[in-house]
Amino acid sequence: MTRSNKNNKNKSAATQSPAKSSSASSSGEQPAVNLNDQPEKYCLPGNKTLQELTVDELHKFISSEIAGAVATALANIETQLSVALRCDSMKPVLQDVVKVVVNEATTVFNDALTAKTSRLESEIVSLRKELDDVDMYQRRLNLVIHGIPEDANEDCEKKALELFHNKLQVHMDRSAIQRAHRLGQKRSQGSRPIIVRFVSYKHRSTVYGKKKLLKGSKITITENLTRHRLALYKQVHASKLFSATWTMDGQIFGLLNGKKTLITSEVDLSEIMRKN
Repeated sequence: MTRSNKNNKNKSAATQSPAKSSSASSSGEQPAVNLNDQPEKYCLPGNKTLQELTVDELHKFISSEIAGAVATALANIETQLSVALRCDSMKPVLQDVVKVVVNEATTVFNDALTAKTSRLESEIVSLRKELDDVDMYQRRLNLVIHGIPEDANEDCEKKALELFHNKLQVHMDRSAIQRAHRLGQKRSQGSRPIIVRFVSYKHRSTVYGKKKLLKGSKITITENLTRHRLALYKQVHASKLFSATWTMDGQIFGLLNGKKTLITSEVDLSEIMRKN
């Protein structure tokens, strides 16, 4: 091929290239973006090609690009708002827009905060119940005796065993009791209750099952309730809705219109009071 023919072909190719470019632009189609062909715009980590990037590297690269694009967009918005605020005719419109945005944002925030608070309150109630159940389980071997006169240098185990033997017809020796002692600080008047921890639940149940034999005396036997359950029992007992109230294994019961009713919380009691 002669040099003149090569030159003619090169000129023909050069004249055809702009035509192809104008045809693509006129059709509205965007050429595919190849990250590997645009190193000056997309700085890939470690000068790698897109195919050579690991998943983590690609994730970090995309996140960085998105963050940069968002920052640029926000900067543009801020610039446009600054320009618009210099125009007196735009100030009322922008002020109204700002009010609407603030109100919407406040509503969304308050709704989210309310939902979050509700979930937290529910979780707290659930956790408190779980802790109370654990506390009550640890007290399952205990009974509290009220009304036994208090003496100096007394033997609480001996006094408890004498009560069981003489009043309840329950015969057991010291081996059935882990420990017995007075509760709380010494009083100037009155006797403190005695708490008795038994070796087994069977011994404890035998004594608690005979407590009705103490009716008419100044001595009573109760379960060693948790603080929460004791407060709830006092509310149930004081409500005057129930003809009788009692506890069994840490559960609170009341006799309502001849029916045994379990009360597990203040909510239960409030609902019962509302209906009756």
